[in-house]
Amino acid sequence: MCVSVCVSVRISMICVCLSLYVLCRNVHVSLFSSRLWVIRMEVASNLLVLFLSFSMPRMPIKFNGLLNTVNASGHGTLPGTTPDFRQWGFGFWHQNTRLPYHSMPAAGDFDLLEGFYEWYLRILPLRRAQTAGTLNISNGGAAYFEETQTQFGSYEAGEYGWGCPSQDQHTPFATNAYIRFHWQGSLELLMQLTDDYTYSLNKTRAAKYTIPLATAILNFYEQRFGHSGTGLLDIFPTNSLETWQCPDPSDRTLCPTNDAPTVAGLRWVLPKLLTLPSDVLSAGLRAQWRALLARVPEIPWGNTTYKGKPLYNVLFPAERTASKADGSGGTSCPCNSENTELYSIFPYRHHTVATQSSPMFTVANSSFNARRFPGNTGWDQDLTQAAFLGRTKEAQALAIDRFRPHQPEGWWYPAFLGPGPNTVPDGDHIGVFKSGLQYMLMQPNDTDDSVLLFPSWPTDEWDVSFTLHAPLNTTVRASCVSGVLTEFQVDPPERQKDVVFMSRECRP
Repeated sequence: MCVSVCVSVRISMICVCLSLYVLCRNVHVSLFSSRLWVIRMEVASNLLVLFLSFSMPRMPIKFNGLLNTVNASGHGTLPGTTPDFRQWGFGFWHQNTRLPYHSMPAAGDFDLLEGFYEWYLRILPLRRAQTAGTLNISNGGAAYFEETQTQFGSYEAGEYGWGCPSQDQHTPFATNAYIRFHWQGSLELLMQLTDDYTYSLNKTRAAKYTIPLATAILNFYEQRFGHSGTGLLDIFPTNSLETWQCPDPSDRTLCPTNDAPTVAGLRWVLPKLLTLPSDVLSAGLRAQWRALLARVPEIPWGNTTYKGKPLYNVLFPAERTASKADGSGGTSCPCNSENTELYSIFPYRHHTVATQSSPMFTVANSSFNARRFPGNTGWDQDLTQAAFLGRTKEAQALAIDRFRPHQPEGWWYPAFLGPGPNTVPDGDHIGVFKSGLQYMLMQPNDTDDSVLLFPSWPTDEWDVSFTLHAPLNTTVRASCVSGVLTEFQVDPPERQKDVVFMSRECRP
């Protein structure tokens, strides 16, 4: 099933009209800007058709160029390269590959998600063998997935093996410090699988994909990491994504401990997995995962300093980053530009408008304000995180900026947006844009299965008509015109009582 969004935006007496079919088969986008120029994008014939053709049935979307790269010499390419060039190479990077898929549950595109799941299931035997052979971790078919992988599930040659320094030839880990202990993508895969069940209630997919992948991944985490003096998991050595690295695990003071994305991921996926019905999740696994959850440390936060200024009550990238225990930095990092401390906002929805009565919601907002790396291109997550925090004006500005074309004169395909950090067309840039719009319009309340409508949508400025999927196999259709709710339908009807209107305008 496909989902449409039509937005009419009034800006300085000029109408911005976006007519979107959110990551579905037929997409038409029109943009009218305040400069009175018009770009008409027949996306059905280019960008999202490429998304679809590269996500069905057995391979993930290739984020950096999709199926067809374009001639964009000098823009997102290296000098002397051809139109076939892909920035960041031929591998599948989970941090990038995941983003187009985050919009699919709300769009009802579960058939496209199956191509993503199928790939992980297909490479699972190799990952089990490598985990057993290099780390001597094999109980229960344990497996880890690298951040960057070939289509076969192996390390890219330049990350492990070919081209590696001789002293590192026999290490079981990648020699590239950016990804050496960067494994949290496995947990985000489980988060996407649990969302699949939460939205669709499809037991067949849960049994086929979620159970075997969750069993392998969680067995790895349980066997790989020891325990601290308190009995909690001691997640070391680890990376906090690519930004906070572990250059030498023999010296603990140089490395992160209990990185925020891993802790937030474990604390998210384990409770979600425990809600699976008994005819999907066995009693043995339920008991094992409940015991593992009890050993997961808390999401790290507290007081710190940044650039000589005190920061109070903010989320940390890790419980300890390198030689410091206050989340403020290490000897040589941050080494990239990811706001890893904000992973408990998105992708793991611990701190959202659904939890605004919690003190941690204030902590999350303070952390968003203090983030080191604001950004709004490619894989940057500011738009989705602002939407989840209910920051309507910021989300609105970020959405407009992300959709505004930035191409130089002579650009061949304006529907590809960009150029950004990835080769054009950039699957991340448009993927984050679509997810951001969805979360501005509607969010799941993961505490009670209710649905939050217009949590960060500017109902006083933007008219909208949309249909989106919600948890518990629910579909919501609504229209807001000039601040008035002109249409509101929920299927099944008994779920209408669970819809919570969050805006001052557009209410029944």
